[in-house]
Amino acid sequence: MVHRTAISCVCGSHYYLTMSNFLTPQPTPRDQVASMGEESSTASKADFAKTSPTPPALPWMEWEVGQRVVVRYRKPDGLYDALGHLTEVEPTHVTVNTRKGLVTVPAEVMVTGKRVPESPFG
Repeated sequence: MVHRTAISCVCGSHYYLTMSNFLTPQPTPRDQVASMGEESSTASKADFAKTSPTPPALPWMEWEVGQRVVVRYRKPDGLYDALGHLTEVEPTHVTVNTRKGLVTVPAEVMVTGKRVPESPFG
């Protein structure tokens, strides 16, 4: 099963968000666990629970409405950037007020994003 996860990085004063795919580890098939013996199967289940990825926090939920951000997102024909001020921040999407109008970017198509300084041109 393929899951999508957000990975964030703080570098200096910039906050980066990247989206990546990873494969969830699959538990050992039931017949193999049974053949390992009771102690081994208990250890195996405990090890699996420790190594199972937990969903990370959604980095864009730390952003606040009014902040200037850039969000890169993927469409079938390529990558696009939405640069502007946030008007809405939700777990499922963000809405950015760009020069061309409002752009809503669903979480599943976000590639990367960060807060950016105000434009020197106003």
